[in-house]
Parts: sequence; structure tokens; C-alpha cells
Amino acid sequence: MRSNLVRAMLASHGGPRINSLLRRHGPAALDRLLASMRPGELAALDEQAGTLGAAHVGAVLIGDPAYPRTLAESPDAPSALFHLGPIELLGGPVLAVCGSNAPGDGELIAAHAAAQIAADTGMAVVSGDPGGVGGAAGPTAVRRGGAPGGVLAEPLRAPSPAQLGSSRNPGRLGWASQFPPGRPCARDCAVACNATVAGLSTALVAVAAASTGGTLDAAQRALAAGKPVLAVGDTPGSRLLVDHGATPARDRIELAWWLDRLRSDHQALAGVRSAAG
Repeated sequence: MRSNLVRAMLASHGGPRINSLLRRHGPAALDRLLASMRPGELAALDEQAGTLGAAHVGAVLIGDPAYPRTLAESPDAPSALFHLGPIELLGGPVLAVCGSNAPGDGELIAAHAAAQIAADTGMAVVSGDPGGVGGAAGPTAVRRGGAPGGVLAEPLRAPSPAQLGSSRNPGRLGWASQFPPGRPCARDCAVACNATVAGLSTALVAVAAASTGGTLDAAQRALAAGKPVLAVGDTPGSRLLVDHGATPARDRIELAWWLDRLRSDHQALAGVRSAAG
């Protein structure tokens, strides 16, 4: 049996066929495909997996019990996630915080408030960007004792000392990516990342969304999946999201009430699932 990192390297290149195979039969189904590979190809996968493992990168595949359940329910769920830190933290309630790469003071205040309230109510906080609004949310969640994480639109590389320290802390999640080493970054990576952020989220906060771009895309995907979306700010994208079912937020009190209600709803749903299982 090969390691999950080797399986993930294969799965991440496999497309819809591999995704379907994993959903039906679980990660062990890939072992037969690996056994049929040429020795040189398998050695290359082993080498890449060894490099990732040495950097404390793990992997989880769809069909594995550790794969985030909310994401697995999405038709856009990637076959594999590479991650730094405990991926199990994304199995509970997750708040996605999305916004501008160059936020103003008001947008940063909204990101800090969302992350603080989410951490205080027991929600993990993720974003699709290590900078901007998403970059502001993560450190705030850490300071409040929460679990921050980022979903990257590029492959995971050797972590920085700060990222490595976060990944070794059992209460923290570092970074996740669906892209294997060597995958060139392109626009389709950003679009796929938006889909993963939306799929992971229990709910999404869109801070000052523009009329186009990643924040709007992720929020629209979350709305299409029937997930709660909070639109912060009076911008063209925020108004468009409200027109399509998002809830407008005018102040911190509304934000806190909205997030606390979300956490309660998620706990109730988890109880129903646990009783059914």
C-alpha cells in the first residue's frame, strides 16, 4: 500500500475519472493504478512524496474519513488536498473570509471582526489569499485561540519557519492546496481555488466584493450551494450578492449575531448526522 502523499500525487493529475473512482471506492482503489505504473514514474512520485513528507506536508483524498465532509459534498471537490497542519480542523464549522488584495481600513476592520467572532464561537477561519483581507483574518483568529488556514491557488512548497510552527501546533491549521508540486499557476487554478474555498465553508463573509473577481466568484458559488453568505460593505459586488440572496451586514452586532446563529445551526445539523450515523 502506498502512502497518501503518493496517492494524492497521482489523484491530483487524474481528473474527473479518478475523482469518481475515489468517491465510489475510496483511496485504496488507487493502489491498483499505482501498481501498473512504470518503475521510473513510480520512483518520481515516491521522490516528490518524500520531499513533501520531509516538509511536514500531509495529504487527504476524497473518500477518506479525514477529508472535510462539507467539501466532499460539493461536486467541485478536488480529488486530493495537500496540507500543513491538522486537516481535521476543517471537519467542523468553517467560516471563509474573502475580500480585496488591497483592502482599506474599513475592510480590514471587518476582516478582523469576522475572524475574531468566528474564533470566539468555535469556527475555523479560512481564506483563499495569504494577503489582503484573508491575510488579516488569519492572525486575528490565532490571537483569539482559533484555527486559521488558507487555501492556495498554487502548490504547497517547503514551509517557512512560521508556517512550520503553525503546522506542528495541534490546534492550528496552516495551508491547504489541491495542486501538486510542479503544477504551473494559471487562471484556472484561481477559479478552482475559489470553488474549494466555497466548498469548504459552512458560511462565507464577502468583504467589499467588487463587480468581478475571486471574492464575488467564491461568494456566488457558496450561494449556489445554498450556503449562508454575508455581504459586508456597499460595493457593486456586495449589492449583487444581496440581490442573489446574501445577507447585508451593517455593523459588528449584526455580524456577531449572524455568526453565532450559524454556529448553532451547524451544531444542530451535526447532532442530527451523528444520531443518523
